[in-house]
Amino acid sequence: MAVPDIFQYGSASEYSVVNAFLTIYACYILGVAIHRLFFSRYAKFPGPRLAALTYGYMFYYDVIAGDGQYMYKIKDLHEKYSERLYQYSPVIRISPHELHVIDPDFYEVLFAGAYTKRDKPPTWSHAFSNFDSVFGTIDHDKHKVRRSALNAFFSPSSLRKLEPLIQDSISRLIAVFRQYQKSGEAIQMKAAFGAMTNDIIAEYCFGISENYIDTPNFNAEAVKAADDLTESMHITVQVQWLPKLLNRLPDRWTESIFGHGMAKLNEMKRHSIRKIKETISSRGDFRNVKHRTIFHDLLDNPNLPEEDKTVDRLWQEAQLLLTAGTVTTATSISSALVYLLLDPRRLGVLLEELETAVPDITKPKSSTELENLPYLNAVVQEILRLVTGVSYRLVRSAPNETLQLGKWSIPPNTAVSMHAPLIHHSPDLFPEPWSFIPERWLADPGPAGLPARPSNIPPANPKYLVPLSKGTRQCIGQPLAHAEIHMTLACVLRTFARAERDEHGEFIGIKGIKLFRTDRRDTDLKRDLGFPAPEKGRGNMRIVLEGL
Repeated sequence: MAVPDIFQYGSASEYSVVNAFLTIYACYILGVAIHRLFFSRYAKFPGPRLAALTYGYMFYYDVIAGDGQYMYKIKDLHEKYSERLYQYSPVIRISPHELHVIDPDFYEVLFAGAYTKRDKPPTWSHAFSNFDSVFGTIDHDKHKVRRSALNAFFSPSSLRKLEPLIQDSISRLIAVFRQYQKSGEAIQMKAAFGAMTNDIIAEYCFGISENYIDTPNFNAEAVKAADDLTESMHITVQVQWLPKLLNRLPDRWTESIFGHGMAKLNEMKRHSIRKIKETISSRGDFRNVKHRTIFHDLLDNPNLPEEDKTVDRLWQEAQLLLTAGTVTTATSISSALVYLLLDPRRLGVLLEELETAVPDITKPKSSTELENLPYLNAVVQEILRLVTGVSYRLVRSAPNETLQLGKWSIPPNTAVSMHAPLIHHSPDLFPEPWSFIPERWLADPGPAGLPARPSNIPPANPKYLVPLSKGTRQCIGQPLAHAEIHMTLACVLRTFARAERDEHGEFIGIKGIKLFRTDRRDTDLKRDLGFPAPEKGRGNMRIVLEGL
């Protein structure tokens, strides 16, 4: 009987330990729940109790029930709590540690300028392991140092020097397009323009182009892989420790879990590490590069701490620049051509403006000259409104001040987010928000020879156009993106498109370019995957160039 007694005592002890552990854990969960509901700095703000308790509420709408649909649920919640409180509710609680604001006039307060401190609580910025990049840096002061080291490369004077590189890349792309024109084969626009923008930013970063423009199918697999990877973005956002764990696992494990997109991300990571090591080894020796590059100058920058010049940090910066400098601009250019080709009369107006401004297509205009063309600039602004560069909500916190929004006082160090698409698609700011109406951006009265703005459409306020954020943390490559969009649209349209007119000079249609199995379903924002995404199964924007 002695042996069974021992086992019975052991089993009872183990049961007691497990029971004690479960009791302690249950008390911990209960304590966290009570704190989140009643004592947290977020507790006084309206919002669903379930969202206050758990990130699972957000996960449900972004992953389980929807596919990047929490943005639209947040919009509905603002309306719901405005009705429930019998007054406008510009701020609601959307997670245990995040508020959301929908008031567009608060944007310039939250995303403030040079003399205001704003930290960046980790959300989407940490979804892809770029924790130490400018994009992923949380602390305001550390971000300021890292950002200052990059600012000079994207200043107006630097971009003027970069324009020959941009124009050369556009010309190379035009040459490849002529081959497609001869064969009649459809062009995948996002891949083609992604190849061009990637070649530009890669040469600017490292002094050597990847030459994706001349790669078969424009290396379309790279763009598709980036799209595939964003499909899993909401998982890594929800589970903040997961990207750090994935960084420590063998690549083959992470690729088996997340698929082809993760394989391409790992490939880009290895490529970035290799390029950074090459740049470090070539400091002071420029025989193998055309010019000094972003990373040569970062390494020699005396204001950047040595710990910020390591391979481990700089590859993250490189990966960020290569990705951000490729996808968003390529999407904007592709979408612009879709909207224009679906609206021939407006395209005809733009072509007439371009024919006057660029009479000789062998002598393209500078980005500054093109940005001064009123209708082209209006088209670009309308595209950036409809196809926001970044769709995910961006988060900031004010470390040293209380932010005031109406009757609501938001304490220091409180995470607050806003969505650019909810501003851009607001009917109060932009009547007929889903319609392509470039005239809303024209001056009043409009320039001579251009169509008048529809009577029901008021002048658009540029204050509310925030495709790549504002303030000290706005996208550093925004000026480069604007230059690429204006220059590429002007060259492609001026080269391949022409307005057809009858014997009386009346416009009758467009020749030279047509869409191929493409419509607005391939570009309209339906899913928030960090970058704007169309409905599932769509997004392959294609054109065919007709023979002259």
